[in-house]
Amino acid sequence: FAGSKALSKGESSNAFVAKVDAKGELLFAEGVGGDGLDFGREVAALKDGSTVAVGMLDGKAVIAAGKREERLISGPMFIARYSSDGGLDWVEGSGIDVLPFDIGVYPNDSFAIVGAFAGRAVFGNKGPNETRLEANNETEWFMAEYDAKGKLVFAKALGGDGGYATGVGV
Repeated sequence: FAGSKALSKGESSNAFVAKVDAKGELLFAEGVGGDGLDFGREVAALKDGSTVAVGMLDGKAVIAAGKREERLISGPMFIARYSSDGGLDWVEGSGIDVLPFDIGVYPNDSFAIVGAFAGRAVFGNKGPNETRLEANNETEWFMAEYDAKGKLVFAKALGGDGGYATGVGV
């Protein structure tokens, strides 16, 4: 990465999250990916210097490869929080046919994600608030809210007839 950090390459393309300081110096860069087409969608900075990222996976992917916190996740949507030094705090693979579009961060570092889903969607995978949504139309938009520790607070289908939410402001 920029001559300073090499990220592993999968069979297709991978996503990455990078943080630079005010002078443009690389603080960290971490890859997310597997053998399919994986890409990042949105990144949001939190008050404590950590970062939340969402993106898409084509099947299974590795995040934090070669590190103590390495995880194998399944998508198609991933949500990850990185500490201020680039360590992986937590990650969740979520959804079935889910496409995230935006992240909005609340003052307490909880956050909301909006996007679209088709068919079925699962949020908060295996957590106490796991929510399964089913689209009544071809595609619908959703909003999912997570607390600062990455636990799902709620997920709701917000209707639509082929539409989707592309932004969230909090």
